[in-house]
Amino acid sequence: MSWSEHRTKEGRLYYYNALTKVSTWEPPKAEKTTAQQQLEESAWKEYIDKETKKKYYYNTETKVTTWEMPEDYKELVDKVEKEATIEIPPPTEPPVFVHFRSRDDAEEEFFEMLRENGVEPNWTWEQVVRKCFRHEMYFTLRTVQDRKQGFEKYCNVVRAKELELKKQKQESDEAVLRKLFINTGFDSNTSYKAVLSMVEHTPEFQSTDPANRKPYYLKFIEELRNDEKEAAREQRKNNLAKFKKLLQNLPITPVTTWKECQELYKEAFEQDPELKEMDPMDIIIAFEDYVLTLDSQARQNRNYKIRAIRRQERKEREAYLQLLKELKEKGMLHLEAKWSDVFKLIENDERFLNILGNSGSTPLELFWDEIMILENAHRESRRKIEDHVKSTGFEFTPSTTFEEFVSKFEKYLSAYPKSHVKYAYEDLIYKAESRLRDEKRHQERKHRKKMDAFRSTLKRLSPPIKLTDNWQDVRSRCINPEFHALDEDSRILAFDKFMRRLKEKQDERKKRQRSESLSDSDGGRKKEKRRKNDSSSEEEGEVHD
Repeated sequence: MSWSEHRTKEGRLYYYNALTKVSTWEPPKAEKTTAQQQLEESAWKEYIDKETKKKYYYNTETKVTTWEMPEDYKELVDKVEKEATIEIPPPTEPPVFVHFRSRDDAEEEFFEMLRENGVEPNWTWEQVVRKCFRHEMYFTLRTVQDRKQGFEKYCNVVRAKELELKKQKQESDEAVLRKLFINTGFDSNTSYKAVLSMVEHTPEFQSTDPANRKPYYLKFIEELRNDEKEAAREQRKNNLAKFKKLLQNLPITPVTTWKECQELYKEAFEQDPELKEMDPMDIIIAFEDYVLTLDSQARQNRNYKIRAIRRQERKEREAYLQLLKELKEKGMLHLEAKWSDVFKLIENDERFLNILGNSGSTPLELFWDEIMILENAHRESRRKIEDHVKSTGFEFTPSTTFEEFVSKFEKYLSAYPKSHVKYAYEDLIYKAESRLRDEKRHQERKHRKKMDAFRSTLKRLSPPIKLTDNWQDVRSRCINPEFHALDEDSRILAFDKFMRRLKEKQDERKKRQRSESLSDSDGGRKKEKRRKNDSSSEEEGEVHD
């Protein structure tokens, strides 16, 4: 066979083909057992997660990923291990099982055995079995499952240690490179190639891992850029503060134009190099902000003055309202009071004079507001008093006197001002009179309907009533329900009205007949006149002929 097994100085197993001069860590296909080939052709593949360093399994056909070893894949792995065990010649002596006080001790010895045999974290379990099977400490972990788990744990520990060493080396290299880069003094625009030309021959640079050099250069350049940006921001901030202070010392007002401002700060800029380096947009924005601040301050001052005026006007308005309140308490301002009368009482009062000319409600409007308040209070009192009277069942009539009313409800009315009680009494009187008028109108309307119904029966009498008939002649002919619904006087009134209407109709009929007779006479005369005119025309025609 052209393939042969060899080991590195560290003890790691590899395969070499004498014909093709090819070396490989994995067993060549020709060297693989049937189980190894089946394992290689399996859809399940074993991988290690870069972050957690844990093994996981991926099926290339179903695209399924799992952290647990699939059963069919586990069977193939076990089969490979058994074949590897069978292929290895048994030791001349049976394995010695060493007893340990704890599993941790046994596991530590197993780890030491793996280290002595140069086992790497990227080895397969098959490689471990081939390499370590004859070692006396191979069986410190009794079962295959325990040994596999021990191998995985060993790989995790080794990887973690390698990662820690790599991290320590990286930190050490970064410290060396940082000091070297700072001393070199390049800026953020310096290329990596240019930096190499400056430091590649120094002992400090040579002592670092090549893999750590460019990544840290990029990191250092980013820090330089950030520092330069921060320095630029700080310089811009200082220049803006200096320019704003300059604006405060210039005679600038809210209406100053940009062109006028340029003339004002021109001399100061010529004397200060830092201000001359300012961005023109920063200068314009700072000027606009300052002008807006001045305008805002001016508005605040105006608003303060306006608020002070309004505050004073409010105090004067409250004093005037107090004056009206005093008039109410004295009985001089009441529901029926007139402005002309109240004006005479207050025209020389300082509280009235102070409110004249103020914004807001005028003295007259405030007077009417008070009248409205009085009216609302009277209305509310009236409603409550009337509800109480109604609840007692007291019959209020137009003849009920104020004294009777007060005497009847003295206890209840004592809680209300006399003016409110008077107002309620007057309203009750008005409502009682209205009810009486309504009732009278209702009775009159009802009586008229009865009389109309009786007159209708008179119209339907047969034979009809004649103008020569009198009430006594007709009375016995019209005894019916409508007759009994009226008293005798009402019947006579209805009969008289019926007779008047009957006479009016007869007179209208005679007048219409005379009018028609006259119309007929006028028509005959007109026809005779036309006939004579026609005859005269014919005679004239004969003469002309």
